[in-house]
Amino acid sequence: MLKINNTTINYSGEVPFSIDPISQKNYCELNFITHAHSDHIKIIKNGCYNAFIGHRATIDLLKRNYDFDINFIPYEHNKQIKLNGNMVTLLNSGHILGSSAILVENDKVRYAVTGDINTEYTNISRPIKPIEDLDFLILETTYGQEKYMFPKRTEGYSQIRNWLKQTVYNNKMPIIVTHKLGKTQEIVKEINKDNSGYLALPSETIQSNEVYNFYGKRLKNMLPLEELRDADCVILPPSKYTKEMVNYISFISGKKSDCIYVTGHNLRDSVNLSSHSDYSGLLNFVRESKPKMVYTYHGYDVDFAKSIEKEIGIKAKPSVDFEIK
Repeated sequence: MLKINNTTINYSGEVPFSIDPISQKNYCELNFITHAHSDHIKIIKNGCYNAFIGHRATIDLLKRNYDFDINFIPYEHNKQIKLNGNMVTLLNSGHILGSSAILVENDKVRYAVTGDINTEYTNISRPIKPIEDLDFLILETTYGQEKYMFPKRTEGYSQIRNWLKQTVYNNKMPIIVTHKLGKTQEIVKEINKDNSGYLALPSETIQSNEVYNFYGKRLKNMLPLEELRDADCVILPPSKYTKEMVNYISFISGKKSDCIYVTGHNLRDSVNLSSHSDYSGLLNFVRESKPKMVYTYHGYDVDFAKSIEKEIGIKAKPSVDFEIK
């Protein structure tokens, strides 16, 4: 039996396992991790005897967050894992470095859990491919409303570069506010193309970027915030974008600052860019995968289940606190 609760999937068969456990009560002996964002995995010290399976890049990103030993088991994409009668495969989901959809197959059923997905190419990652011949698909729907229609990614990149050039021309210190894992690495990669100087980032973000570089992403010209006197631009996560931080940046740089948000949340005066699929991307993924049934979870699950039935004609249900037997 599968039980879905928020972003966590629990399977209570012969070899129980969970997908993206975010609390100890969701832990099983085996736990699959779709990606390294903290809203999808939380490991506490007295639960670290459990095994946590993910793509090796996901494991490398997670290791930065914990100062105790954890039984991490790294796997590659497209390599099958045998769990008694189940075959489990990690598939690229296109969301961030190492992110995975989970395909489960046995002699009775074939299904997939997407985790967070992106159906578009980025300057860092390849998109998720359709997953065909599924009895059912468990699909994340973070941006599952029609109002979330993103422009072409190249347009977002151009908007960032043009804003940066204009801000520097105005003799102001540019501050880009965005998620520290996913979009930050895309932005660093894009700014590097123009050789637009040095970028100041929090030390934990630089550590993540170093993992990206280990996997060949070639991010460069990065400085810790402590050295922002020599920087030409600052990139911060929303949690660090405070009045005190802005005053500090202005004091050290000797310049007034200007800020732009990079997010998928349709904020005014922001760059509309996300590591998730937008509404049309989610619909196209379902249309091309052609599952017999879709269970939506996270975000706009109720609305998107209705959209699937209306636009594609595939049966769909929201799966909040839902059990699949």
